[in-house]
Amino acid sequence: MKDRLDGIELSGIRAFAQQYRSREDMVYLTIGEPNLDTPSEIKEALIASLNDNNTHYPPAMGDPLLRSAIAKHESQFYGEAIDSENVLITNGATEALALAFWSLLSEGDEAIVLVPSFPLYQTQIKLMGAKPVLVDVSRDDFQLTLDAVKGKVNAKTKCIVFASPNNPTGTIYNENSYKVMAELVSEFPDLYIIVDEVYRSMVYDVAYSSVREIEAIRDRIILVTSFSKSHAMTGWRVGYVVTPPALVDRMHKLHQNMVTGISSFSQSACIRALELNTDAMVLDYKGRRDFVLAQLDEMGLEYVYPEGAFYVFPSISEFGLDSVSFAQKMADAVGLVVIPGVYFGTDGFIRLSYGESMEILEEGMKRLALFVTSLR
Repeated sequence: MKDRLDGIELSGIRAFAQQYRSREDMVYLTIGEPNLDTPSEIKEALIASLNDNNTHYPPAMGDPLLRSAIAKHESQFYGEAIDSENVLITNGATEALALAFWSLLSEGDEAIVLVPSFPLYQTQIKLMGAKPVLVDVSRDDFQLTLDAVKGKVNAKTKCIVFASPNNPTGTIYNENSYKVMAELVSEFPDLYIIVDEVYRSMVYDVAYSSVREIEAIRDRIILVTSFSKSHAMTGWRVGYVVTPPALVDRMHKLHQNMVTGISSFSQSACIRALELNTDAMVLDYKGRRDFVLAQLDEMGLEYVYPEGAFYVFPSISEFGLDSVSFAQKMADAVGLVVIPGVYFGTDGFIRLSYGESMEILEEGMKRLALFVTSLR
C-alpha cells in the first residue's frame, strides 16, 4: 500500500484551483459544491439529537432507524424491495466507493471507468493494486456503446463504474447504455456495476432513468450515494451503499476497521432530511443552468447538454489548445478559473460549475465571453 500511495497524486481539480488563491479578483467556477446552506429543518434535527445526548458510539453499520428510512426511500423508485440489510451508512460517497472497490477488486484485477468521470474513481482503483480501464464515451454522445467497450472487458474485469447524472457533463445515461451493461454482466459472471447517484435528485426537464430498473441484474449492482449534494450537506460527510446483503457484510468488515461508524447525531438529522421536499433547491439550480446555457449559446460555444447535476462541459476544440493551457491562459488573462477536462479523462473540454450564486455566475460568464472573443 505504501508503494501505491507514493504513486498517487492529490486531486488535480483542487490543485488547479488552489494555485490562484493568492490572487485577488478571481472568479471560481470550479469545485462541485452547492452554495446553498443545509435546510434549517435538518439543522434543527441535529440540535435536537445533541440535546437528547445522542453522542455515543453508533452501530458500525449505521443507525437502524436511518437504515430503515433509507430502505423505504430507495424502495419507492424502481419497484425494488429494499430492506435495511441492503444498506450500510458511510463517511460520504467517497468511503462508499472505497468499500465497493475493496469488496470487488484484488491485485491485478481490472475495472472499467466510463470517462469523462470524477477522477477519484481511478485513484481508488489504483490504490487497490487494480487497473482502471478507461472507456471514453465522448465520441458517442456521452453514452455507452458495445463498440466502445469491445475488447476491454475480460475475466479480470470485476466492475464498471460511472455516475449518472454525470460529473462533469451533467448527462444521464440512457436505456441503451444500460442494455450494454446488462449484456456484459450476463456474459461475465464476476462483473458488477457500481453506480454513483449522488446527483440523482438534481434532474431537470427529463425523467431520470437508472440501471437499477433492470431487474435481472439487480443482484450485481452497487448503489453509491450521499446527502451531500441533494440536501446541501457536503460538510456532514454522510453517505450510504445499497447492495445485496452478502456484499454489505463484506463491506462492513472494512468499514468497521476504517471508521468504526458515522457520528450518531448526524445520522438522526439525515432521517429528517429524507422527509424534506427539495424541489425548490432543484428549481434554483435549473435557473442557474438555464442562464449559463443561454450565455454559452450567445458565445457560440458547443457543450454537452446537462440534464442534471450542476455542471456544464463546453468544448474548446475550436481554439487549438489543450484544456490545461486554455484554463491557465483564461485564468491569467481574465481571472476566471474553471477545471480542465483532462482531469476527468477527456481533453478538449472545460468544466464549469453553476453551484455558485447568480452574481458570481454573471461575472464568470462575462469573463468567459471576453476571453473567447480574444481568441477568435
